Amino acid sequence: MVPPPASPAAATPRRRDAAATRQRLLEAGRRAFARKGLAGAILIDDILRPAGVSTGSFYHQFRDKNELLVTILDEYGRAFRTRMLETLKDPGNALFVDLARGCYGMALDMAEEDGDLLRIERRERDSNDPVVSRYLRETQEGWIDAVASYYLRGAAEDVTEADCRLAAQLVIHLGLSIVAHYQDLPEDERPEARDRLLDALVRFTVGGLPALTREREGISESDLP
Repeated sequence: MVPPPASPAAATPRRRDAAATRQRLLEAGRRAFARKGLAGAILIDDILRPAGVSTGSFYHQFRDKNELLVTILDEYGRAFRTRMLETLKDPGNALFVDLARGCYGMALDMAEEDGDLLRIERRERDSNDPVVSRYLRETQEGWIDAVASYYLRGAAEDVTEADCRLAAQLVIHLGLSIVAHYQDLPEDERPEARDRLLDALVRFTVGGLPALTREREGISESDLP
């Protein structure tokens, strides 16, 4: 005889406990991977003990610490992509200079709000784990695709998709490099540095990209440095 399914009321506390355990693992993992990297973080000492989670409970949630890392990166990556697409959603009504400021400002904001996650990405960019390295490559390609698509929608007729993709690659890699520099600054220097870096990024990008993608509608000579 097949036993009746557990009632929703009886299952709810277990689901809540599992969700709380998962969240503690994600938070402890994020701190450990940012500090020591995937190879250096010890599962029991650096993740399970700080999270207050047993080995059995961990393996009920994740196959290994590699899967935990990819899960952490995936949650961050989806949040970053959502914010990026929100910034890029209406190119017809935005001057490029304002859009550039919004995108770079968002990246610097996330460096403050999600600094551990960006440090993990920097550490694991050349990870020996093929799943992690492939995930990071594909995530970065997704960011480039989103920006390239934006450029292509507003570009002149003679601008090619390759032109737009090259411009997007330059913007993404420039942004990542500046964010890494920003994170390495002492915290008390960041507020002043943020304004200076943001202004320089916008001026450089708006002045340099038209040479690659031609003039796009919404940019006037007065917008250029």
